[in-house]
Amino acid sequence: MTALEKNRVAGLLRDLYVLSSKTPRHELSILGSMTTPPDPLALYAFSVFSHTNLADIELFPPLKDMYRDVLEFTATLYGSRKGYVTAGATESNIVALLVAREVHGRESSVVLAPDTVHLSVEKGCWLLGCKLVKVPTGNKPVDPGLLEDYVRAHRPFAIVVTAGTTELGLVDPLREVARIASEYGIYLHVDAAYGGLIVPFLYEEGLLRDNVYFYPGVSSIAVDFHKFAAAPPPAGLILFSSDEYLDKSCIEYSYTLSGRTCGILGTRPGGSLAGIWAVVKAVGAARLRERALWAYRVAADLYERISSLRGFEVVKPQTTIVAFRHRRVDSLALLRYLAERGLFVYKAPSIRGLRVVVMPHFNEHLIGRFLDALDEVARNTPDA
Repeated sequence: MTALEKNRVAGLLRDLYVLSSKTPRHELSILGSMTTPPDPLALYAFSVFSHTNLADIELFPPLKDMYRDVLEFTATLYGSRKGYVTAGATESNIVALLVAREVHGRESSVVLAPDTVHLSVEKGCWLLGCKLVKVPTGNKPVDPGLLEDYVRAHRPFAIVVTAGTTELGLVDPLREVARIASEYGIYLHVDAAYGGLIVPFLYEEGLLRDNVYFYPGVSSIAVDFHKFAAAPPPAGLILFSSDEYLDKSCIEYSYTLSGRTCGILGTRPGGSLAGIWAVVKAVGAARLRERALWAYRVAADLYERISSLRGFEVVKPQTTIVAFRHRRVDSLALLRYLAERGLFVYKAPSIRGLRVVVMPHFNEHLIGRFLDALDEVARNTPDA
């Protein structure tokens, strides 16, 4: 390398450092995102396999072994080893709608979902030309009886429910909805992007009445490992109840060694699978359970502590998301106030408030700064 080339590389590294230093750090500032710093081993695994392409797995045989281990993990946790890596639940949810349409959607254009459903389902309906009908929930898990009334009225070809809704972390009653889907012959997809690696462990401890599992009537489940499990993004999985459903999401790619491709993407980073594999191997179910229970306790504590502050109203968390608002302070003003102090939360429009998502990077310093900022608002805002 010439001196000129060395100078260029050094300059580039300086630029990268400067640019990176301008981004907020999760452990210091970020309370509202469903992302977290990647597990170091998973990040290394991603980099080691960054040259591989999951779209042509025959060219990179070790990826098959990794898939086998990952799908064995999902078989134990959810009851299916039929699936593949996606870019995340947005892709997974759209793929599920595509499969549902291919199997059941020739006589209906309606997709039915609670009004807490993720926006990616709206995006999927937009792309596929479907009509999304929403069941009102009142910011609670969907009422199975009301959902069944909507099934009778609208005759959907697919139902989508959520395990860990975006704003409040709610868990829809999957077992009861699965019974309805089975009875009416409707494709049922579960968006467990956030809750898929939290809900099963809380359920096992008796903290939730509903689980994420392939009960009879469940057709597919989406899970993101780049959220609570801390795999490097993108690292989603879509799982199916049958080979028929999986095959409906794939098309022939005759020029590749694999011969077909599944999902929406063409090129798909093998590093994503490697990162998931590293989480499964190095973290595993036992530590994920510990992490989920810890986050649940932190969320419960945040609920109590924010509730004790004058003027604040807090939604009691079902999982690990805490949504709140102040009776006299506009939520956008509160959002800006926190951001000015280097504390970044997200909006919760359904309650005209804000939310925090307890993630593995949470620590006492971050939580303390956040509560101090809210306490300052409480003390400096006059009563009505």
